[in-house]
Formats: sequence, structure tokens, C-alpha cells
Amino acid sequence: LQDVACYPNLDYPAFANLFLNNALKKQQWMDGPKSADYEAGLFNYATNDKLSAPFLGFADDNYRDGTQSYVFSFVSPLIADVLGYGLTTTMIHEVGHHVSMSHPHDGFDYETGVDYEAADSLYFAWSGDQHNSIMSYIDLNWDFSQFDQDNMNRFMAATYITNANKVAARVLRSDDANEAAQELARADKFIGEAVSEFSEHDYEDAIEAAKNAYDSSLEGADDADVVIKETHAGTTVDTTPPTPSGRGLYSHVDRIGKGGHRARR
Repeated sequence: LQDVACYPNLDYPAFANLFLNNALKKQQWMDGPKSADYEAGLFNYATNDKLSAPFLGFADDNYRDGTQSYVFSFVSPLIADVLGYGLTTTMIHEVGHHVSMSHPHDGFDYETGVDYEAADSLYFAWSGDQHNSIMSYIDLNWDFSQFDQDNMNRFMAATYITNANKVAARVLRSDDANEAAQELARADKFIGEAVSEFSEHDYEDAIEAAKNAYDSSLEGADDADVVIKETHAGTTVDTTPPTPSGRGLYSHVDRIGKGGHRARR
């Protein structure tokens, strides 16, 4: 956290120190059942004020393609006694970032491709924090609102559909694509159902249909002898050159002190 690379032999920035430390020790801390779909790594650091990080926490990525990696939260006498924070709300908030949630005062303009924060001419975006969500900086509640849940469900459904189409494309390029015709047709049907549920704002059923589409595509890949490997890109060290994510620190680091806004009065 002092902008000094602890792993100079690896092609990562100094800010990736915590990511690298925990990724290289992954087998020591992973303790979830093998049957689990996903295990998120949350790491808490309690320090004195001299060693304290200048932020409450951050949800990191993998410094390669933007895949979410680990969640880091911090506490010190200053954070606890002066700002009034323990680790609970910070962990919930940062996990929200980990699973795709942004601050309600941040935004993205798809027409200009600008990922913005509430500053300068866009300072008015702070009004977005008048929002029932742990992702707000006003700290009105400690849970995820219906808006948050809808957003997460939409993102998840879209992800299943996107990956179903990626798998289907690989199957169709294979020599045995005909072997998967029924499964791909079934996947296409499920995608249609997911889109229909979207139009009705029934995002939970949209996820179910989208996941069925993804599972059907995987079954088709199996029938066509197309190997689909799971990825661990978010939790492992990669020796390939990094690709800049273009993401500003404000979008995933919750600061304290000058320039920060998340503090109890």
C-alpha cells in the first residue's frame, strides 16, 4: 500500500501487492466445499494508525482483464474510534462491488464511454446517494435494496446468455456441431424465455431461464466433444502482459480522509 512493489519479478503494479500475496497463497485460505459454485476471498487487516490504509476497503480485480478477484477491508483506531467504522459494513459494501454493484453516485455514459464520479461538473451525481442501499455513502441501511437485487439479477442473466452464446459459437465451429443440434436449439429457446421474462421485469425467472440456456450449451459442447474449461482468472497470478482496465480508483476504492466522503458524523 506504499506504492512499492513487493513482487518486482512479476509484471504487476505496486497496488496489486495484496492481490498477489493472497493469490499466491490461495491453497492456504480456500476452505469452501468443492461442491460450491463460487468462493469469494475476503481479507481483513487490523493495523495501528501509522500503518493504516487511506481507505476503508476495496474490491480488487485481477489486473489483467478486469475480472473481480478479492475483497480487502481495513480497520484501525482512527477508523473505529473517530470515523465509527468496524469491518461489518465495509465488508458488505465491498462484496457489493465484488458482485457488480457500483456506488449510486457513480455512473457510466455508454454514448461517450465515460465512467464518471461525482466531481466537478458532475458533482450533482452525489444526489444518487439518496438511495436505499449499502452501496450508498449515507449509511442508511446495511443491506441491498430491491434496485440492487434487480441490477445483480439483470447482470447475472446477461452473463449467462453471453456465455451460452460464446459456448454455442465454439460448438458450431467444431466438426461435430450436428451432434449438439438439439441442445443448442434448447439453449436458444431458453434465451427467448429469458428475454421474455426481462420484458416483464421478472429478473429472477430470467436468471433461471438464462442459466438453463448456458447449461444446455455446455451439454451441446460435451456432445460435440468441445472442451470448455472453467476459468480462475480472478484468483490466480498470470504471467501474460497486463491490459489496462481504464477504471478509475474511485470506482472500487472507498477512501477516507481528503477526497473521501464515506464517514459517519
